Amino acid sequence: MFFYCLDTFEKVEQKPIGEGFFGTVHKVRAKIDCSLNFALKVIPARRHYTPKKEVDALKSLSHAHIVRYYNSYEETTDDFFKTSRIIMEFCDGSLQSQMPSLKQDSAKVLDLMAQMAKVSKYMMDQELLHRDIKPGNILLQWRPSTDQDLCFKPGLRPFYKLADFGCVSI
Repeated sequence: MFFYCLDTFEKVEQKPIGEGFFGTVHKVRAKIDCSLNFALKVIPARRHYTPKKEVDALKSLSHAHIVRYYNSYEETTDDFFKTSRIIMEFCDGSLQSQMPSLKQDSAKVLDLMAQMAKVSKYMMDQELLHRDIKPGNILLQWRPSTDQDLCFKPGLRPFYKLADFGCVSI
């Protein structure tokens, strides 16, 4: 699945779904298939920052607990500055929004830690260091729980994914 220009998408919400030091993240929908949502990270040109390390890391990583990378490109703005865009998998929210409920349930905290331990080991094996793990950079998707999910009632359970590789050390 490859997308090369912003014309391929339309914003689902005007307000960004995430903001950081280097850019903003928007929920966008593919115009071709309106059922497909993506996260579009927009990084304005900065003198001392380029998203090349982040893009290279995302391209090289393939793990269930890492947000999926689809494509990236640059656009030149009217004032001749380049704006970088990274298209990634859309997730339902972040750990930040789940913090109050986690404080009440140690089984859910253990589940979170087990999922993050898997991705941490994978990144160590790849000789990469994230350097910015925090609740806002741990995204979640709601998935059906199974009989093996002992700490969850039947219904949905969080599946955590690590995102924002802007500070990655290669």
